[in-house]
Amino acid sequence: MTRFRFRLDPLLARRAREERVVQGEVASLIAQAQTLEQAIRTCQERIRSGKSAQRDGLVGAVDLGTLRDEAAGAVRAMSDAQKLVLELAAVHRRMESARGRLTECARKRRSLELIRDQRFQAFRREEARRETSDLDEAASRIRSVVAGDDAP
Repeated sequence: MTRFRFRLDPLLARRAREERVVQGEVASLIAQAQTLEQAIRTCQERIRSGKSAQRDGLVGAVDLGTLRDEAAGAVRAMSDAQKLVLELAAVHRRMESARGRLTECARKRRSLELIRDQRFQAFRREEARRETSDLDEAASRIRSVVAGDDAP
């Protein structure tokens, strides 16, 4: 019995490798986005605590130096948060592009897998047909020997 060999296996393997590379890129971008989101949450917390400190500084004796420092800290935190948001937006754009490439890689790999599956099914049908033909021929020879025909 012959073995099935798909001639495009090297191409299929290459497409699978390309897909894994793009999956790694997407995973890396997701990790970057999560890191940036955490940094933005930290900035938001700094802004909240700065505002709270400013409110508390307005009760009782007012220290203008402390209020000025708290306001400057809040402005820095807001500036940092804005930079992080812009950076996060850029990461999201790159992530969408990478996801598009991943979808395309998966589509190309899957199309080759479908071709391989179709060819394998055709191979199995041909093998079954050949086996049936061989069995018919063997049965025919047995019949001819039993019937006394000496023809090969």
